[in-house]
Amino acid sequence: MKNNKLLGLHIVTDFPGPYAPPWTTLAIHDCITAVSDVINSVVLVPRRTRSPSRTQIIAKQNELHIQLFDPVATMLPDFWQRLDWINLVKANLLGQVKPNFVHSHKLSYEARIGDLLASYFNVPHIITIRGSSDTHHRHHWPWTRMLYRNILTRSRLNLWLSVWARSIITNKTGYHPTAKDIEFPNAVPLGALYAQQVESNPKRNSLVCICRLDLYKQKGIVALLRGLASACSKITDLTLDLIGPCGEQAQKILQDSINNLGLSKNVRLLGPMARHEVIGKLGNYAAMIMLSRNETFELVYAEALLSGVPIVYLRGSGVDGYEFAKEYGIACKDLSTTSIYAALIEMSLRQPDLHNQISAALSSGKLDFLTSPGQAKLYSKIISQAVGH
Repeated sequence: MKNNKLLGLHIVTDFPGPYAPPWTTLAIHDCITAVSDVINSVVLVPRRTRSPSRTQIIAKQNELHIQLFDPVATMLPDFWQRLDWINLVKANLLGQVKPNFVHSHKLSYEARIGDLLASYFNVPHIITIRGSSDTHHRHHWPWTRMLYRNILTRSRLNLWLSVWARSIITNKTGYHPTAKDIEFPNAVPLGALYAQQVESNPKRNSLVCICRLDLYKQKGIVALLRGLASACSKITDLTLDLIGPCGEQAQKILQDSINNLGLSKNVRLLGPMARHEVIGKLGNYAAMIMLSRNETFELVYAEALLSGVPIVYLRGSGVDGYEFAKEYGIACKDLSTTSIYAALIEMSLRQPDLHNQISAALSSGKLDFLTSPGQAKLYSKIISQAVGH
């Protein structure tokens, strides 16, 4: 590590490693990588399991991966403290070095550990609030609400990745946001994914949805198909490509829905694609639509806008609450057929203007904050202010 840089201790359960789930959050890894020129990072990865097992520890480079048995963290809120987190981190990750700040990438679990470590080292605690997990009812029992309120109050900065989640969490915990609570969207690593200029040749009324199709219930796919079928009665050339992993059972359910709704000529199931392949195709669509419930902030929203493509998103989820979503997208009120129909009709009418507005924003640098370089600049600024550097 470069000794003249600030050192951040990141705590994140959803990170690539030996105990990682099949799907990890790329955005966190991308963020840590993006700021590496100005901030050194070490990463604590506490991975919980419900299977009774001994605690396992693997230290690799600047990462410490710990797999621990913690089946019901919210029902037994002090169970996680059976591990000596301070000495584990000192012995296996930091040695004699003191971090300049601790960044917990989730409120519901990581921030408990982060609050402890930040207090021990007497350094600022930064918390990212993620809507999908941090708003779940299991994290807001009466005996945990005060815990989270106090953690949010003690922190130096609260980064709201899911702007839509702020009212939910503040209402449940009783926490009152202040100037230290700021919006902080995910960002896309331009160098890795936009090595070449992305072509933009959108076909009118062509939509794409990119997600884990196996999670079709949470992603609202069947509701989307119903709304699409309704809109096709007015927009006959409306099409939808579904891109993403899709197991045999999910594929059958979705294909049956497509056939039963008379959409066999309008909808294609394209299956999984590599990230760079998806980005290579995005510019050919009129809009990217994802109506996922309880969605934190999928990178595909940013990837679409950086490819010049407007978005359709669900109220109270995903990118709802961000000004860029309001300016360059269409909000769908809910998952009713009527609401989806209305959103699709509006997108059909506004797509040329939205494409032009996004193109102008990209040319002027107005959307640079959705890129890794832009995110790194913002992150470096707020961290430097937080630590007084």
